[in-house]
Amino acid sequence: MDSTWDRILLHPTHASVPRLAVSSCLLGNPVRYDGSDKKAETVATAMAYHCELLPVCPEVEMGMGVPRETIRIEEDDAGNRLLIGNDSGTDYTPRLQPVLDKRLQEFRELGMSGFIFKARSPSCAPGSYPMPNPHASDSPEPTYGLFTAAVRDHFPLLPMIDEEQLQQHHPRRLFNLRMYAHFRLRQVFHDGPSTTALRAFHAVAGPVHAAMPNCCRADLEAALEDPRTYCHRLLGCLREANDQEAMDAAIRFLRKAPPGSLSV
Repeated sequence: MDSTWDRILLHPTHASVPRLAVSSCLLGNPVRYDGSDKKAETVATAMAYHCELLPVCPEVEMGMGVPRETIRIEEDDAGNRLLIGNDSGTDYTPRLQPVLDKRLQEFRELGMSGFIFKARSPSCAPGSYPMPNPHASDSPEPTYGLFTAAVRDHFPLLPMIDEEQLQQHHPRRLFNLRMYAHFRLRQVFHDGPSTTALRAFHAVAGPVHAAMPNCCRADLEAALEDPRTYCHRLLGCLREANDQEAMDAAIRFLRKAPPGSLSV
């Protein structure tokens, strides 16, 4: 089973609100290639109201500066994806790894509950960068930026979204549901893995169970003696949530459930 769940159990949180890593430009910071920002009120105001936001800008952290040349993703003959300067042709990819090493460690230690990244960015796009298709020049294939691809691989079931998807009702609702579920599970295990704490959470988490597909509920019952498996199954099943009313009820429950008792 993926070690993501060890990270949940080994890095619990005492934070009072979820922590999210966010592309710095979305918070109004002038870090884009031309010295501008892309402030998104849905992120900078609405999400900041009930979350702690950690700004991230891979290009600045790679030492590219502001202003800077624009970059693109390019694939070499071996299938490796590279960050290439559009003006200079410089391969900036080697500069990314130290940033990743530092940020991934920080994300583990801070107990992040999700990620909001800039749409179509070659470093940050969560699945929306228009990668040229060599077989159809007029049909780019959306893909992940190089930074977000590494974050996704390291934390495969943590929710990730861009500022444009946050404007859409279902993606925003699904992101909030998964984010709060992850946050509360970290709080459940704030004193370390415990089947007693897990059973206490499970006993009152009916609204969360109701938001999941029916086939998942028996699997959760079967995992009550194994916190690691339970985390994996709960957060995995919530990716398939689709009933809007049930999702809203689960979000309300998770947002106001106090640490410790997890009762509403």
